[in-house]
Amino acid sequence: MKPFLGVDRTNDKKNEEMNGIELAVAKTPAATVDALNNAGNAILETQKKANLPWYLRALRWILLLVGFLCIRLGLEGVGDIATFAVIGGVSFIGSWLITRYGGKRAEKIMSTDEATVNSRNLDELAESIYRDFGVPEGAPEIDILSFAYKMKNGEMKVVSGATSLTPYLNYNYRMFIKDDNLVVADRECKFELPLSMIRSLEQEKCRVTIPIWTKDEEPNSEKYKEYKLTVDNNELVSMKYRLRLCFYANGEEWAMYLPYYEKATIEMLTRMTAVEV
Repeated sequence: MKPFLGVDRTNDKKNEEMNGIELAVAKTPAATVDALNNAGNAILETQKKANLPWYLRALRWILLLVGFLCIRLGLEGVGDIATFAVIGGVSFIGSWLITRYGGKRAEKIMSTDEATVNSRNLDELAESIYRDFGVPEGAPEIDILSFAYKMKNGEMKVVSGATSLTPYLNYNYRMFIKDDNLVVADRECKFELPLSMIRSLEQEKCRVTIPIWTKDEEPNSEKYKEYKLTVDNNELVSMKYRLRLCFYANGEEWAMYLPYYEKATIEMLTRMTAVEV
């Protein structure tokens, strides 16, 4: 099966082209995509300004390290406990003050007129695209996995870059049913998958880690409790399963891979029950 939104690096390790874009029934005009990217870049620049300067971030971690070191040395009785307690306390307070300053600084920058206008422009552009694609208001949002892979002896092997923390990316799409089609749309492309061409919905055991959490509720919320998601120190979200929606298109068999936490949504949309394989 050909992975939808997968990047085939079997013969070209530098390939970045995603599978499945050729299945799109509609695409956003290039000028609109450029405007969308410009609005997104403007928000990123504002977010960079909101970050603490590197020297304050470094000082915060140094103070934390000193604080914990003082606690350890004090407990081990290496020196005067009172002295370690004072130094450790001052270090922790200093780290907390830097964190508090950073939060207020970020809040002030992100609430400026420039940041508000950039955010509104991005939202308005995105909503206009969804309207043009005929996406109904309130259509479910669902993440689709993208990853690079190589084929060997007929088997697909997910591969990762040298500097990436995870080989998976999760892209947010809106999905809905119209005229017996599963319609999948983001800000650049719209796809229509006939329900009659969907072969199966499968759940396979495979550890998946995603870099971005796109949902309003937290991974440890009651809504996602059944999926037993874990969050590491880098705020990467991991799960023990992934979903695979198998369908036919253009004379080929495809597989759309989804994070495990999208199980309830994709089952509702396709009226299928995920079968563990």
